[in-house]
Amino acid sequence: MQEYPVIDAHLHTFHTAEAGRQAMSNTPSKPDISGTVEDAAAALKGSNVAGALMVNTIPLAYMQDAALGKLPAGLTPSQREEAEHEIQHMLLARLERRNQWTCSIAQEHPNLYATITLDPIMAPDAMRQEIRDKVTNHDARAIKLHPPIGRFFPNHLSLWPIYETAQALDVPIVFHVGAHPHPNNPEVPVEYSKPEHFEDVATAFPKLRLVLAHMGVGPAEWYPRLFQPYYDAALALASRHPSLCFDVSATVGAEWPQDKLLAMIRQIGAERVLFGSDFPWWGPEAAQHGLGQLGLSAEEKRFILYENAQRMFEL
Repeated sequence: MQEYPVIDAHLHTFHTAEAGRQAMSNTPSKPDISGTVEDAAAALKGSNVAGALMVNTIPLAYMQDAALGKLPAGLTPSQREEAEHEIQHMLLARLERRNQWTCSIAQEHPNLYATITLDPIMAPDAMRQEIRDKVTNHDARAIKLHPPIGRFFPNHLSLWPIYETAQALDVPIVFHVGAHPHPNNPEVPVEYSKPEHFEDVATAFPKLRLVLAHMGVGPAEWYPRLFQPYYDAALALASRHPSLCFDVSATVGAEWPQDKLLAMIRQIGAERVLFGSDFPWWGPEAAQHGLGQLGLSAEEKRFILYENAQRMFEL
């Protein structure tokens, strides 16, 4: 009989069903559910998962494009500058509200844990302040960064204040890693999150606790031609930086070659791999079942399903 609780270290929640459906609209795999808090609670209960980390983000880069596209054509340079400043202020306020909402949901639901998200459009001091405030005052357990929807490379120097502050406070960062659909053309992948782009980060911040989601590769069925190059690069990165951790979200219960997943877990080491579902794109019940079919030992499953997340996020 299993004697430990299961922790889902990669779950998304949305404040409305409409917001969830919009987030999933440009991805090849979509469930019938929308990812509200109620959906998440039902999914956890149905899968016997005791707790989950909400890795919520917000696509500020694309919001900025939409807002700029609505500006009148006849603005003077000074008027346009003022309008752009107002748009940036609006976007930063939305990011802060998103973080605050996630933290509030975590306070209301003891089995859901908060992360916060950040964006390169923020000033360095604003990045540092948001981390300190949400971690110290609102019990945020980690930071989630999604380079494809933020349209940034993880090794860009504009993100250094995030890494410096997270390392100083010993706050983990969960990264989306792997190719991701372009919002205007899902057939075209954007590759901001290639495993190679994390080399500089891991080298410059050796004490920073990093979790590379999707085993550093991403969902295998989205862009099959990219699977093997990302797979090889992720393994090479893991071998050079033994402190890096990974999660299995979108790999179990999905279309990954399961023999390759087992081989990757064993090569990296189960003590560096966390369980995650990527709900609502994939469900925690299917992911947990898929993990159970890999042929892992009881010790390996305990590391992945519970101990690693418990230690990483101090749950």
